[in-house]
Amino acid sequence: MTKSILFTFKDDLAGDLADRSRRMVKSGPPIKLEGVNRSVQFLRGVFSRASLCVPAFYYFLGSASARESASSSSDHSFRVAQSYSEFSDLNTLTLSCRKIFDNASKRDLTGGNFAKTTDAVLLEHAAYWAKTSGRNPEECATALRFLRRFFGHCSMSESQLLRASGQLQRRIGLELLC
Repeated sequence: MTKSILFTFKDDLAGDLADRSRRMVKSGPPIKLEGVNRSVQFLRGVFSRASLCVPAFYYFLGSASARESASSSSDHSFRVAQSYSEFSDLNTLTLSCRKIFDNASKRDLTGGNFAKTTDAVLLEHAAYWAKTSGRNPEECATALRFLRRFFGHCSMSESQLLRASGQLQRRIGLELLC
């Protein structure tokens, strides 16, 4: 005795989807982040990308150290996995660095723009951060001033970074070129 199962697709939500899609279409000018909102959102983006970069970096180190073993292995799936891991991890690192340390975009949330943040905005950001972190506002302001200076030194063109005296700047420059 054979049993069969019949699956049917009933699209009750097609009308809802069309209506929701119409409501989600942007109308009017795009939202423009300014001041403390821009500063906060940029650093949230950096945190998000850093949380992707840390595991990607360790996976890259692991896959790069297995390159020689994979090249001489007859296990095709191992060779493909090693190659794919190294390639995708390097791309994750490169794209994240490009986004974080970009200096060319005038309106985007980039390190180059964060480096131009005014003292007044940093103090407002520090007050916001102090409320949410339980830290002293002056401590937050000191950290933000450090980050502004850091992004000022590391958010330059690739050629400027490659000619810089700092190792980190040259590494970022290499990442931006990939």
